[in-house]
Amino acid sequence: MKAVILAAGMGRRAAPLTESIPKVLINIGQKPLLWYLVTALKKSGNDEIGIVVGYKKEKIMEFLKKENFSGITLIEQGELRGTAHAVAAAEKFVGREPFIVLMGDSLYSTADVGRALAETGTAVGVTEVSNPHEYGVVITEGDKLKAIIEKPANPPTNLINTALYRFESNIFEEIESIVPIDGGELSLVEAVNKLAAKQYVKTFKVSSGWMDFDSIEEFLDADVKLAGKLMEE
Repeated sequence: MKAVILAAGMGRRAAPLTESIPKVLINIGQKPLLWYLVTALKKSGNDEIGIVVGYKKEKIMEFLKKENFSGITLIEQGELRGTAHAVAAAEKFVGREPFIVLMGDSLYSTADVGRALAETGTAVGVTEVSNPHEYGVVITEGDKLKAIIEKPANPPTNLINTALYRFESNIFEEIESIVPIDGGELSLVEAVNKLAAKQYVKTFKVSSGWMDFDSIEEFLDADVKLAGKLMEE
């Protein structure tokens, strides 16, 4: 199964770390975020990886060459119009087969990547956090996804979306139907919500080791030991 890593954005909230490199190349411990993602995929048996690039894509090309990673296709997003637009850019790469999507600014364990690859149908990785108001809060019925609510002021639950997805080709139809927001951006969460309103979308738990890196503070506060542990799971 093919995997797509979304790595086109600049990461303005992580400035000045992103003035010379894209956010996915910021180090956690001794390695960039992107190294952990690619390594987790390869350890899970996935050797067909597409990386959606945009901001300072040449730096990502240099990194991949230096690490001698194989089986990787770079997919240029062109206009940076949100996560759904980035996934749509990968349609030719994945074809009509199922695929998984990982965010380039998150860390997922090898085990969690394996769980996503093992799912069937459309599935969303979820976890519990102490600050759900900062994320997309997940409403479920059993393991069925009912809706994802982005950063609600009063979260009804502490279960959140980790943006580790297993998709089938019908996600592209939903992306085509969504309305742009925030100056033209296309939200992948909106496409997932539309799909969940029509069919069964499963949620699956990811480990407590999941980490999201949105701001410079989150990079500076990262537990470097955790990054190494992720590769061992």
